[in-house]
Order: sequence, then structure tokens, then C-alpha cells
Amino acid sequence: MFTAVSSGDSRMMEAAFEIAAAAAAGYTHAQSALGFLYNMGMMKERKRAKAFIYDYFAANGGNMESKMALAYTYSRQDVYDKAAKLYAELAEIAVNSF
Repeated sequence: MFTAVSSGDSRMMEAAFEIAAAAAAGYTHAQSALGFLYNMGMMKERKRAKAFIYDYFAANGGNMESKMALAYTYSRQDVYDKAAKLYAELAEIAVNSF
């Protein structure tokens, strides 16, 4: 993804539009991907508030990557109770996967 963006690949813009359409339809993995794009400023203007919203909805839909992103965001904003809850949930899932 990073290489395609830096080389100006037009397929990345197409992919970003498709991801946005899937996110609007409620697909959690697409919401997570769109949150990543907004957070990194890739193919979209960097908007951390939008990134947070997309990660929030994706995490509520069960997306693990977005739960991790939310936990990190909460910890950086000193909202430790929410961060700890999400990290504990993720740790439990990881331990149970062995």
C-alpha cells in the first residue's frame, strides 16, 4: 500500500473509493481500513477525528485491529480505563487462540 501511494498509482485512489463504499455499507474491515487511511493521511486528508470514528465503529463490530488502534488512542489521551479494558479483551482473545 505504501509503495503504491508513493509511486502515484491510480489504482490506490480506486481502492480508496471502494473501501469508503464498503465502510458506508457497514463492513467492519473496510471501516478499519478507512480509519487507517485517514490516520495516516493516505489517499485521504489526514483527519484523526474521522480515523477515530471509523475505528470506533469497526471495533464495536468486532474488528481486532481497530480495537488495538482505539486502545492506543485512549492510552495516548490518558483515558486509561477504556484502554485497559480493550487491551484486556485483546489479551484474552490472544491467549485463548493458543
